[in-house]
Order: sequence, then C-alpha cells, then structure tokens
Amino acid sequence: MDLPLFEEATRRAVLRTGLAATGALFASAFLTACGDNGDKSAFGQSTTAGGSAAPPPSTSSTSSTSRSSGTPSSSSTAPSSTAANGLVSLSFTYTASDAGRVNNPFIAAWVEDAASSLVGLIGVVYLARESKYLRELTEWAAASAKVTTSQLDAVSGATRSAGAYSFQWNGKGLDGKTLQGPHTLWIEAAREHGPHSVTHGPVTLGTPGKGTIPGSGELSSATMSIA
Repeated sequence: MDLPLFEEATRRAVLRTGLAATGALFASAFLTACGDNGDKSAFGQSTTAGGSAAPPPSTSSTSSTSRSSGTPSSSSTAPSSTAANGLVSLSFTYTASDAGRVNNPFIAAWVEDAASSLVGLIGVVYLARESKYLRELTEWAAASAKVTTSQLDAVSGATRSAGAYSFQWNGKGLDGKTLQGPHTLWIEAAREHGPHSVTHGPVTLGTPGKGTIPGSGELSSATMSIA
C-alpha cells in the first residue's frame, strides 16, 4: 500500500478600501478674475482606492494537524507591490522515519475556502491501481468527495521515493476561475506501514508573497510563493 499527501483550508482575510477627498482652496486673485462669476466656487477633487489589507500567504500547523485541532499560527512576509499572475509554487521534503526500504508515500495538496470546502487542487501523488488507499489520507478523503475523476487525473502523478517534492499550481479553482483572497492550504501524506502526516496553514491567493507551513511527522516545513 502506498499513499500521498496534502490537506484543508479555513481562513479569512478582508480587503477594505478607503476614500480620501481633498478640496481646492479659493484664492482672492482667482475670484477677481472670475468677474461676474465671482460668487461661484471652483473645486478640484481626487479619490483613491485603498490598498489591499489582506495578509500575504502564510501558513502553519502542529504535528499531525487535523480539522479539529483549531486555528494554526501563521508566519508570513509582506506582499510585493506588483500584481500577481496567480502561479503558486509549493515545495517540501518527505523523509521516512524508518530505516531501510520503505514504501513510497501517497501525498495530496489542496486548497479550501472559509467554509472548509475544497476549491482548488494542487497535486495528488498515488498509484492508480491502488487508488483505494487514498482513503488513508483521511483529511483528503473528507474534503474530496465531490472531486471528479477528470479533475483528479489533471493533477495526479505516480508515487516516488522519499525526498524533495515540488508542485506548481495555476491558482485556478475546480470551476476554472482564478481564486482570490484568504484560503487554507493543506498537505497530507501516508504510506503503508508508516505514519500519517498532515499540516495546513493560511494563504492569501492573488497576493504576491511567500509563506511557510511548519512540518508535521514525516513532512518537512513547506515553502510556498505566489508570483
């Protein structure tokens, strides 16, 4: 039995806009020049929309984090001032805790919205002939009930030995639309005769920046960036 990794999402962030208006002051010389229109006032006004107040992508979790473990702490870096193209890069290392030969892990990574619904697939690593073992990824199994076979096939890959893993995701949800705002990124891993590892953390999609999800079990801390 071989198994993959990846987990769920819950987090909110609010974008707010502010308006600033400035009025032009009257000058006596200007009123004189207006002649008969001296009783009329001229005004200059400018309005600017406030910048996004949402935090940049960041993440965290405790060892074997599950949905019932509460809100994870987070760490993040300030977002860049440039617009994001939506590309999300995710990297981490899977290290087997057992000595000697071990089975390849099953791994899943996905994104959930504030309602804890799976809305985006990053990647799933498993053997098609052993797809029944995907249920060992318990968080993935709970979140992916409505994921279609074609959606799964689009992001899946064959299992491989322990080591470095990296994924690139276009930031689009299951409906084909680019996701924006606060979400939760999940990573889960399991293998035959091995431990179960899962972690998650908040991420603000559509905002350029970098973040880290602390490691859990056989999963190292994961780094992610949004370009």
